[in-house]
Amino acid sequence: LEQEASVPAKPVDPDPLRYLAVGLAAGLCLGLAVVVLVDRFDDRIFEADALSQAAGTRLVVAISQKESGNGAARAAEAFGLTRANLLAQHPQIRKVLVVAASARDRVRPIAAGLGMAGVRAGQRVLVIDAEANKYVMQKHAGKNGSSMTIVTAPPGDEEGIGDEGDRDGRYDLTVMSAPSPDHDPTAVTAARSADVAIVVATARATRFGDVRRTVDTLRLAGIQVVASIFAVDAGKDAGPAAEPAPADLLEVAVNQWRLPTWRGPSGS
Repeated sequence: LEQEASVPAKPVDPDPLRYLAVGLAAGLCLGLAVVVLVDRFDDRIFEADALSQAAGTRLVVAISQKESGNGAARAAEAFGLTRANLLAQHPQIRKVLVVAASARDRVRPIAAGLGMAGVRAGQRVLVIDAEANKYVMQKHAGKNGSSMTIVTAPPGDEEGIGDEGDRDGRYDLTVMSAPSPDHDPTAVTAARSADVAIVVATARATRFGDVRRTVDTLRLAGIQVVASIFAVDAGKDAGPAAEPAPADLLEVAVNQWRLPTWRGPSGS
């Protein structure tokens, strides 16, 4: 029996629809695998809970540095909450060390914000900036005799960092800021004279391992890390521009070398 083969209406191969479906399915699977791998190995901190776990602190305060720079009431409340919690845990606290968890974190506005919280509570506050290269002094006068004096102590100036707040007993609270101990030993030096330490991390920038390493270094230096501050928008607002000073503050520059101007807790 013989029969002629029929001519097919379409070619058996290639089949564009089948290839397209297989390609889409393979692309989705590959993309999902990449996302899972990136998420698995990306240890950046996105939430305050992760910062609490990395630093081992029960107190974590999320602060918007943008609002802090604008003098917003919510930022002032956050700094006030931090100060109140520190006093509740350590009533005799006189010196606070604020340390960056990594080189990507900015501690100047945090230290100034904590200082302003003390000024609002009627304290005389000294803020020491250890990241500056030149000596600068600024003074902010508050109400009822409260004030905040900001001085800069270049890295490596152990005497300036450790003893400045004790001279003549002029200050009720000393806030010392320092870069990450991974890049500068100032934090370890200042830890010898501070009462407690606070670690500052930046959302979507600071890595879990950086926080853990910084906290371990501080604890080995003999200081207790009692709180963490989570800067939720510092990466977007890291510009050098300064904000206007509040009406009830007076700034006095003492020499001609100036850092990017601080006006209250506005930032660097």
